[in-house]
Amino acid sequence: MTGPPVAIFYGPVDGKSDVAAGSPVTEVTSTTDEIIELELAAGKVATTVYIGPYDGVVSAWEAMMKELESRGVETVEPCWEEYITDPSNEPDSTKWQTLLVQPVV
Repeated sequence: MTGPPVAIFYGPVDGKSDVAAGSPVTEVTSTTDEIIELELAAGKVATTVYIGPYDGVVSAWEAMMKELESRGVETVEPCWEEYITDPSNEPDSTKWQTLLVQPVV
C-alpha cells in the first residue's frame, strides 16, 4: 500500500450506493474476478477532513454537498473517502480522520 485505504462511491453516500473498497498501490501485481485494478481520473476536487467516528461521516458528506450546492459547484461521480487514521493505532474514535473527496466540474 502506498496510502490510506479508500472507499469509492458510485452514487450518493447514503448506504445504498455501489461501493468499491481498496488501497492505493504503485503497481498491480495480479487481478482476479474479485480483485480488480481501478484508476481514478485526474481532475478538480473539493475536499474536507471529517474528524470523529465513522457513524458521523454521512452528516459530513451532507454538509459538504450543501456547501458546494450553495456555491453553485457542479459535482460528478465517483466520490471517495480516504481513511487517514488507522483505528488499530488510534482506539479513540473521536480522533479518527477521514478525507472526503468530491470531484467537481
